[in-house]
Amino acid sequence: MSDSAQWGFVCGVAAVLETHLLPPRSVAEIADALPGPREILARVRQNPVYAGGEAGHDDAMQLAGGLESELAGYLTHFAARCPDERIVDVFLIDYDLRDLANHLKWKYCDTPRRPVALSRLPAEKPDDVIADDDRLAELAQAVARTAAQEGSLEPLTIDLLIDGGFLAMLPGLVAPLGSPTLNEWARERQRLTAIETVVRAKFSGLGAVRIRETLLRQTTPDHHLAALVDAEVDQLDKALDAALPPEAADRINLRQGADALPALAAYVDEQLERTLEPARTVVAGPERVFRYLWLLVRENRNLRAILGGIAGRIAPGLVSQSMRGVA
Repeated sequence: MSDSAQWGFVCGVAAVLETHLLPPRSVAEIADALPGPREILARVRQNPVYAGGEAGHDDAMQLAGGLESELAGYLTHFAARCPDERIVDVFLIDYDLRDLANHLKWKYCDTPRRPVALSRLPAEKPDDVIADDDRLAELAQAVARTAAQEGSLEPLTIDLLIDGGFLAMLPGLVAPLGSPTLNEWARERQRLTAIETVVRAKFSGLGAVRIRETLLRQTTPDHHLAALVDAEVDQLDKALDAALPPEAADRINLRQGADALPALAAYVDEQLERTLEPARTVVAGPERVFRYLWLLVRENRNLRAILGGIAGRIAPGLVSQSMRGVA
């Protein structure tokens, strides 16, 4: 844990870089219009994060991949300027976990491995790197134990085990930064992401036992989450109302089925941003930097969702529903 005063310079850098983020209304307008990749590229090149990249101009998916690659490279570069480089761990771990899941599906389900370009796992002998990383090794061992118990695994089972592992490790990813605000953010993300993932799993037809054995096996769910796991699908709305504040019930109607999931995801994002709001006024400390990185990662996700909508010829209204932080 570093002294808060040591973050003063990089907090100033973050304050300047925040001004290069697209205004939320601008992102919403892009989602509504779904312009060509060249127009989107022209907008984002005003941000120093993407100023020197070589992302494709005409192919939407190529540009989306390029923007994500530039983001990951920038996070690594930015972390080197920080008093504690672990400030980016919570953002970069996703690539390792995706690649780990793909590797384990190849290993146990005989599915083709699709390497994740931004993962630290090598294409050859990834197990050596996994064994040297306590977090990844623990997840790999959990999957191996489940495979031994059940005799075979489905890809969905591996995905849920990895998702559960991420939930379990969330508080530990920010704890080294020594910030009560960031610790609260991690706990809130853990709680709300667990709720969202359980709801998705229930709508996918998974039963309570399966959800506990995979997604929640490494965590200790509170009684509200336990009630959500146990609820029948047609009673999920009542269980969710008990788990969330009253104002959430007006926005999230699980009686709509899977159509309610975008509203739930948007609510989760809003609550996490609200948790980070005190970081806006921090002059020297990891909070201000972390909040900037959170906003940057969210903007990148929104832009890639828009580009995916362009490539898939998805209706603008559906793309807009997937946006975060643009209301």
